[in-house]
Amino acid sequence: MSVRWYKTAYEDMRKRKKIYPEPLKFEEGKTKYVKFLEDEPRIVYFYGQKIPVIFVLHNGITYALWLSHKDLANKVAAIQQEKGTLKDVEAKITLMGKTKIGYIYRVEVIEREGGN
Repeated sequence: MSVRWYKTAYEDMRKRKKIYPEPLKFEEGKTKYVKFLEDEPRIVYFYGQKIPVIFVLHNGITYALWLSHKDLANKVAAIQQEKGTLKDVEAKITLMGKTKIGYIYRVEVIEREGGN
């Protein structure tokens, strides 16, 4: 007997996980330098939630930057709104800490000569 809903919900999810590179993980007080590789995040349905994700380059390796923390998502969205696109934008991202309502990030665009 085939249980199609189970395969669709769970087995196909395992296949989708293979499509994405490793997630970029942050530690409190640590800074990561990234370059956005796409114009904007895509929305992924993950365990019943809609989560934005975008590929970034960090130390020469492609990672998935999951924007599941609202503060980080807000700051990335502000950069996209200002620049018109995230592609090729370089940024410095620091996890500042956690509050009662969520995680706090500092995100700074790195301007190169010739502009981003």
